[in-house]
Amino acid sequence: LHALTDNGAIALSAVLPLCRHLQHLDLTQNQLGIKGFMKLAGALQTLTLLTHLNLGMNRTCPASARRLASSLPSCPLTYLDLSVDPAWVDKNATTIPILCEVL
Repeated sequence: LHALTDNGAIALSAVLPLCRHLQHLDLTQNQLGIKGFMKLAGALQTLTLLTHLNLGMNRTCPASARRLASSLPSCPLTYLDLSVDPAWVDKNATTIPILCEVL
């Protein structure tokens, strides 16, 4: 488990728009919650060269999944990992179908 929390994701979201040439972003197994996902989703819209995105094994919810789904069309992704933390599945079973819409 990595240590990026919502506060870290909010800080990262502030600088991501400056990384216009970013092609790979791996935030697997962090402690991202709804606030972090919401901010990251907004920043992802600016990454028009992003081809690989890994947000797997974080704790998302239906609201953050919808926000993420709305930001992804601006990215030319060829790889996307939104695997769900098994410990979180029972708590947010409705998130899985929303994440599947992204695919």
